[in-house]
Amino acid sequence: MTVCVRMGSVCLAALTLLLTVWNCDSESDTGGKSAITNESIQCGSIGPDSDKAVSLENEVVTLVNERRQVGADCGTGGIFGAAPPLTMNAQLQCAARAHTNDMVARNFFDHISPDGTDPFGRIENAGYVFSAAAENIAAGDTTAVEVVQGWMASDGHCANIMNPEFIHIGVGFANGDVSNTFGTYWTQTFGAP
Repeated sequence: MTVCVRMGSVCLAALTLLLTVWNCDSESDTGGKSAITNESIQCGSIGPDSDKAVSLENEVVTLVNERRQVGADCGTGGIFGAAPPLTMNAQLQCAARAHTNDMVARNFFDHISPDGTDPFGRIENAGYVFSAAAENIAAGDTTAVEVVQGWMASDGHCANIMNPEFIHIGVGFANGDVSNTFGTYWTQTFGAP
């Protein structure tokens, strides 16, 4: 996979695997464009998986902001001092939920959807205009504490969480069913206008 990277790119063997960060001023072999579809995400039709999902999504934001308040050593991702809290953004929330629901519906776990849509295309299609954006995904974690701990233990995911450039966040959570590879799916999107 070719990505334009300024902040970092990490591929790990853990379950909360792949991180792709995009903040491009230069061009990749795709001409500097993300692989996106032309369809806008209909955010009004994308609700949470359940009331439990809303609670878990909100808890992730709270835990992330607690981590940002004290700073963190993200290993190869960098050392970060305290950063301002992130605020939930409806468009980033929509992009996160759309991807989480898509991973459940089509039983895949990746930043790139089977139709070729990447995180930045989803964020754009949800209507968020960004100068910087990132996405963390996870699967199998059953609590907000577990998923945030997993992301913080991964240098690249930790760097996304701690990056002071980001001011907005969106979180999506959904339960899979017996046909899914993993029982739970998570997406976290970050942005700066």
